[in-house]
Amino acid sequence: MTKTKKMNWKRLILVLVLSLGVLFLFYGLIPRISGTYTITVLNGALIYYVANIGCALMLGQCGLVSFASVAFMGIGGYASALLSVRLGLNPFASMVLAAALAMAAAWLLGLALMRLNGTFFTFSTIALVQICYTIFNGWKEVTGGPNGIPQIPGFRLFGWEAKTYFANYYILITLCIVAAAVAIRLKKTNLGRAMSSVRDNELVAMSMGVNVFRTKVVAFAISAAYAGFAGAALVHSSHYVVSTYFTFDNATTYIIQVMVGGVYNVVGVFLGTILITMLPEWLRPLQEYIRLVYGLGVILLMIFMPMGMWGSMSALVKRIKRKLHIRSKMTTIGCGTFAQEAETQ
Repeated sequence: MTKTKKMNWKRLILVLVLSLGVLFLFYGLIPRISGTYTITVLNGALIYYVANIGCALMLGQCGLVSFASVAFMGIGGYASALLSVRLGLNPFASMVLAAALAMAAAWLLGLALMRLNGTFFTFSTIALVQICYTIFNGWKEVTGGPNGIPQIPGFRLFGWEAKTYFANYYILITLCIVAAAVAIRLKKTNLGRAMSSVRDNELVAMSMGVNVFRTKVVAFAISAAYAGFAGAALVHSSHYVVSTYFTFDNATTYIIQVMVGGVYNVVGVFLGTILITMLPEWLRPLQEYIRLVYGLGVILLMIFMPMGMWGSMSALVKRIKRKLHIRSKMTTIGCGTFAQEAETQ
């Protein structure tokens, strides 16, 4: 067996072991040791994570700062609520259609917004959030206005309905794994490589034949699909939707979650989402100063961990491997020198 095949087998075994460990952690250990309140908070974090994958797609893959995720969450949430309540569609079918609607809306808006660059695009997404919030809060005939839409059916499939927070947890963690797998696969496609080239240097990307404008619009649409799906999951897990779910404050929180975890890796995004979601629960005595904690945390993050938690951990692991590799080389050279001296004697 060649050295390459041995490495492939070792990598495969490592991936299998890690996968089994992750499945045991999320499907076995966490539900067993967590109470109802903790599971409820985690359910919210899992929903935010799906939206944050799309946010990281824009920020990490394309290098564009977008606050629009919360607006598309609202579009997806209200669309799914209306489809399931007024038309009687199955919640999962309405979630898929809601994600498609959010994607289509982002595609049309992206044709205009993507003509803006840098901070101008970022400011336009902030305006989009405010416009959508005004529509959600004011269009009483459709959205219910400040009262929202109550009595939204929960997750239901083949006659089975999720009636507890723990049942919602199993569904949401499964959706998160699928969403993360799709995002990982997307990075390895031609579209993913095109987005990375646009992020690194638009002029070089254009010289290589990449349609920069089209790539940005597609990335914006995919990001909106993630957000729309997350918004739909939010309303079906809470059985209620109201405009206060989709404010600019929430949009900034999602950006912070992505930046804390690391924009280039879905695992980092997950860590950041869980940390920032659980932080108010851990710091409940300091609830009045939670925004101050967020602000100081982001400043310190940009200074000491500009690549986020996952980026810093990856850099640390690479540094350790490099040092171990150098030491192993020195040991090998030392042994070889000792052998040569022994032969000479």
